[in-house]
Amino acid sequence: MDAINLTKDFYDFQIFVTADESNLPALSGENHKKLLLVVEEADYTTEAKTLLSKIIQAVGFQLESDTLLLCVKSDKPLSFQALCKIHEIDHLICFGLPLKQLGIHLQIPTYQITKIGTRQVLL
Repeated sequence: MDAINLTKDFYDFQIFVTADESNLPALSGENHKKLLLVVEEADYTTEAKTLLSKIIQAVGFQLESDTLLLCVKSDKPLSFQALCKIHEIDHLICFGLPLKQLGIHLQIPTYQITKIGTRQVLL
């Protein structure tokens, strides 16, 4: 008897595998305003941190106390949904990473706030 490939023969839609909750990277910040900032680790230099801090201050937030900061490697996928199970997140701002790396397989416009469920996302 031949084995059935469930992803090809059984489902009529594409299946995406995301990272599980046990493999999540460390986050920094206190998350008082329920805002997750995602940056690529290779691009997060001292100058970039200073600029990000100024951008966040311009909207009345403090980088250390009001946000969660996640630095990820560009080749390592993770699960935004798993992050939301552990941390209270209402807003996501993603700098330079595709959403599919966070397990979100949607096409949304850049520089425009988009609602995904109850959360607001900005690329």
